[in-house]
Amino acid sequence: MPEWLPKQWQNGYVGYLQRWTHNINLLRWLLGGDTTVRTVDLDADGMTGLVVLDIGGTRAVIESGMTRFRGWEEHPQVYFEGGWLRTEAPALLHKETAVTVVIYRAADLKGSKPPRLTREFALSDWSYREEARHFLTCVRNGRPFHPSTQDTLADLRLFEAI
Repeated sequence: MPEWLPKQWQNGYVGYLQRWTHNINLLRWLLGGDTTVRTVDLDADGMTGLVVLDIGGTRAVIESGMTRFRGWEEHPQVYFEGGWLRTEAPALLHKETAVTVVIYRAADLKGSKPPRLTREFALSDWSYREEARHFLTCVRNGRPFHPSTQDTLADLRLFEAI
C-alpha cells in the first residue's frame, strides 16, 4: 500500500483499482491525451459513486457501485457526434463468454443512411488467457508489453489521485 494511504481507505483503494483499472485504461486509449482527475465523489466504501476525468480535453465520467447483484455489470461507453461505442465485459472469471462490443451509428444528416446498431463478439479466447499469452509471447520474443509500463504507471497515478 502507498505509505500515505490511511488504513481505513486501503480496501476501497484496492477494490476500486482492481475493478475499474481496465475501464480507465480503455478510456485513455480511446480518447488519448493527458488525463487529469476533475471530480471524485465516492461513498465510504471507496467503490460507489462518480469520478470525472479530463482525457485529452474530453470529459469522461465513471459511475461505479457495489451491489448485491448476481450478475456482472461493466460496460464502458463512449459517445461521439455520430453515435456511440460500448463494451460489455463478462464476469471476470467467466471463461465461456466473450467480450461484446456494441456500436451505434446515427443516421446521416441527409437521411440517406438509417441509424444502425451492431453487436460484435470478440473472437479471441477468455480475456485472462489472452493476457497470459500476450505476456508469454512478449517474454519469449523480447518484445515490449502492451500496455507499456509507463502507461500502467499513468493509470496507477490516476488511481492514487482518485
